[in-house]
Amino acid sequence: MTGVFLYDGDCGFCTTSAGWLQGHASSAGQVSPWQHADLVALGLSADDCTEAVQWVEGNRRAVGPDAIAAYLQTSTPPRQIAGQVLTVPAVQHVTWPVYRWLARHRRQLPGGTPATDLPLISLSIDGVRRRTPKDLGACARLLRVVFSEGQYPVYWPDAPRAWLSDEMVVDAWIVERRNEILGHIAISKVGLDPLSALRWRELTGHAPSELAGVSRHFVRPRLRGHGLGTALLDVAVAEIRARGLVPVLGVVSASEVAIRLYENRGWRLLAMYPWGEKADRLKIYYYELPPKPDDDRTLTPS
Repeated sequence: MTGVFLYDGDCGFCTTSAGWLQGHASSAGQVSPWQHADLVALGLSADDCTEAVQWVEGNRRAVGPDAIAAYLQTSTPPRQIAGQVLTVPAVQHVTWPVYRWLARHRRQLPGGTPATDLPLISLSIDGVRRRTPKDLGACARLLRVVFSEGQYPVYWPDAPRAWLSDEMVVDAWIVERRNEILGHIAISKVGLDPLSALRWRELTGHAPSELAGVSRHFVRPRLRGHGLGTALLDVAVAEIRARGLVPVLGVVSASEVAIRLYENRGWRLLAMYPWGEKADRLKIYYYELPPKPDDDRTLTPS
């Protein structure tokens, strides 16, 4: 396995520093923002990478100044010597306190554009297609990656495949690239229990049978910001409207990225309520997508 050096791509100072390291110490090792990496495959978590830079090479892992030393040891001979010097205990007595100070204050330090604000090189996709039963295993594995990043869902389902295709789900789609599933979305029935049905009727003025919910919507974390979630959302909305239904959704307040996407796409917030076992901290937001001005399929409120 080729080694990989991971840094905080949300930090401009970190991005500039990692670029300098890569430019002045050529290596077969990769240098990448952790937000664009498959952390599960590397055996890391977002908390690990937020705390310190990481080096992973096979079963070997190093953090902070030790990660920098490990990267340098894969470079040219002069840089290898510098990497060995950084592992000397007397030197580490200096490098670790300096590193910890820089890590604590990194967002106040000058730097360039964060890596997560820059586009990935040549991201091309094969397109959005309907999910098939054969896709469920890969979709469940992708869901695990998304969950490990602390994004979605709030609670891990006991049976992820069943959760992706339970009785509520009416239809589902994936977006893929070279047979790799990068994102998922479903449309679902809403208001299956009396309380939920009453709430949706009060909020929208429509019976639940006239509504369809966007659900199970997630994208590989390292590919956020490249239009995959939007492409999936547009397909789901088009299908809902083609069925003569009103698009709605419920999203937990912890899903801040998803909330920004929905609001940027014109979804209208109807109400918010405390949610689940963490009702003291979490809320569920209810949204409806208003009809387009030229949409003549708008339902009359019942």
